[in-house]
Amino acid sequence: MAGKLDRGFKADAERIAERLRKELGLSRFDPLPARDLAKHMDVLIIQASELDLAPGRLAMIQGKTGLRVEWFAATLIGPDGKHRIVHNCGCAPSRQESDLMHELSHVLRGHSHEREESCMGFPLRIYNPKHEEEAACLGATLQLPKPALLLRLKEGWTDDLIAKHYGASPKMVAFRKRQSGAASIRARMAARA
Repeated sequence: MAGKLDRGFKADAERIAERLRKELGLSRFDPLPARDLAKHMDVLIIQASELDLAPGRLAMIQGKTGLRVEWFAATLIGPDGKHRIVHNCGCAPSRQESDLMHELSHVLRGHSHEREESCMGFPLRIYNPKHEEEAACLGATLQLPKPALLLRLKEGWTDDLIAKHYGASPKMVAFRKRQSGAASIRARMAARA
């Protein structure tokens, strides 16, 4: 999927992350919890455990049956026209945060799905690869914007500390440091000091 983002998309994602923080009264360096963003966007978040599921099906979705979990989150549109995100509450909190940001990014971008399938009895909206890459990029940027990464790296924060503060996984922090260029910018700044 690499290379499918339009020129300037990453810069637009950074501007969107900054704008939404401003709308919520946050600085560009503050964490932006996905649930706060969803509330701001009037998107309902529903945990799979809140649904009327048979215990065996819920255990399977949450990965408690020994099977690999393949279902994480889906965006649905209710009869009232409002977006709802159903997500797998059995995942690590950092994974849930990432999944919610990804789904919120589809809503922010106004992506329409190409088709629907079923995964373990849950609806799965299938987007084209470009939309998936946009949602992955924007979701990661919403969670860890470049200015915040640069500040925290300048302050000497470890990846684990950044991850904990922003509700991300260390793997997501490492990804964003590479994707945003924050790691190389910080390395050049340190070399000049």
